[in-house]
Amino acid sequence: MNNPVHFTINNGASKLACGMAFPVKGGRKGLLAEMLKIDAFTIRFDSSPAFHKRLESFLKENNLRYYRAKSGAPEIDFRIEADGRVLYADCTNQNGGGSVEEKLPHKLWKYANRYKYDSVTIIRGKHKPSKHVMDHCFDVAEMKNFELHMLDYEQFVHSLLNKQSLNPLGI
Repeated sequence: MNNPVHFTINNGASKLACGMAFPVKGGRKGLLAEMLKIDAFTIRFDSSPAFHKRLESFLKENNLRYYRAKSGAPEIDFRIEADGRVLYADCTNQNGGGSVEEKLPHKLWKYANRYKYDSVTIIRGKHKPSKHVMDHCFDVAEMKNFELHMLDYEQFVHSLLNKQSLNPLGI
């Protein structure tokens, strides 16, 4: 099965965020345009690898020790050494709603079982998960007895640089 391709379609007047499972090969743009009944459009892919690379560059520039999971590995994205402890962080560069966010509670449950962490940070894109998903995530955190932080990239790096405690809601 193909991995979902996340993109935004911009046809001038409006944008439509989509996530579909299909191979992106030559000629598919025409087929997709026909399926969506639009004439001309551009596709902007949400680049999770670029999001990971951005964080990794920050960690290197600031001489922070870390381990980064290989792309596609079934493990948490980053384990970062800071102030004598390990920070667990996972990047979810989602810039729009959809079914991807609904996988977040299971990801938290799976990683809590694997790493037995007492705290984890989800570094999110511009999109804040729905209240329903956030409630589910905090239920998992309470059940598995860990502290959950949901921050955007800037909030996360600010907290690392200033060695401040992380605000769970990134507010």
